[in-house]
Amino acid sequence: MSGPTANFSTHRRYVAIDGLRFIAAVGVVAHHYAGLAGFPLATTLFAKNYLFVDFFFAISGFVIFHNYRNGFADIAAYMDFLRNRLARIYPLHLLTFLVFALLAFTLWRDKTDRAFVDPSAILPNLLLAHAWGATHSTAFNYPSWSISAEWLAYLSFPAVVWLIRRGGAGLALGVAGLIVVGLELAGYLGLIEPWTTLTYHFGALRALPTFLFGAALAHGVDRIRPTLSSFAPAWLMFGASVAAMLAGADDRIILVLLMASVAATVIAERDGATGILTRPAMARLGDLSYAIYMIHPLMGIGVINLLGVRVLHLGGWPLAVWCVVCAVAINPLAAMLVHDFVESPSRRWLRHARLPRLSPRRPMATSIVARGGGVR
Repeated sequence: MSGPTANFSTHRRYVAIDGLRFIAAVGVVAHHYAGLAGFPLATTLFAKNYLFVDFFFAISGFVIFHNYRNGFADIAAYMDFLRNRLARIYPLHLLTFLVFALLAFTLWRDKTDRAFVDPSAILPNLLLAHAWGATHSTAFNYPSWSISAEWLAYLSFPAVVWLIRRGGAGLALGVAGLIVVGLELAGYLGLIEPWTTLTYHFGALRALPTFLFGAALAHGVDRIRPTLSSFAPAWLMFGASVAAMLAGADDRIILVLLMASVAATVIAERDGATGILTRPAMARLGDLSYAIYMIHPLMGIGVINLLGVRVLHLGGWPLAVWCVVCAVAINPLAAMLVHDFVESPSRRWLRHARLPRLSPRRPMATSIVARGGGVR
């Protein structure tokens, strides 16, 4: 896309956090596949892996602010931003939703479990509002609640830019802290579940603190100028967060370690550190992480339950091994096909499709000046 309102960035791509994003995506898959393996120990070991979703939110906040730190000159530029973000997340969300809807109203139509069939969740899913308290369950493609949460973060991004331009990273972190305090208080009063477990029931609020952290990190890393000569601290923090998950530590401790690993990773890469995380393959794996995340429930149904259990009659350790093979090999290969032949073409089409422009152009209320360039 070109034009005076296209607010794309020429900033560098941070490959290392894409590598960690791939590892985290596999971690989320392990969390969901552990129950299919039929081993209580596996379920216990991977019980905390859902917190990798918050890791994604922090990375998203970093990447979005890194690319759009100067905001938008007018409403049209903001709409261009939303269209490009929608092109990034919506095609695969829609595809997986339609597949689940087909299954729900054919194979599962007689089930009473609303986790499978909930007609009231159709419209919120289509509008990406199914993590805003608008549904009663994680019906259809259950991980997609986090995409709805991301969408709210994108919609509110001008406010994030305004906060940081007014008060720097400190103000953004302060607001993130206030949101956490509010969520903790709501949980203490019994108004919500523990906020680190929120999904369809206001999971969008769960995304805001870590998204703000990522944005504050993108702003502060070039100003405070901390230095790291290698990725060792990043690996140490990431490894510590995984160890804390395996040990069943408090969610808040795990989140602090995960946020520290994001910060250490971007600082080290900015300072020229090299290693496995900066190899070109990691960029490719990072590109696949979204498809891995979105299609893994379908792969669990088709490859593990249908093929593994019903056709091959696997059980015990053979089934557990099959779950591992599906998580680390079959699911990524399927994600590669989906990414190359569905996700990427759909994204390109939506980004370049001729859509009506807003006219006349109106300045954004935040009066933030836009900056040109390009974004992935």
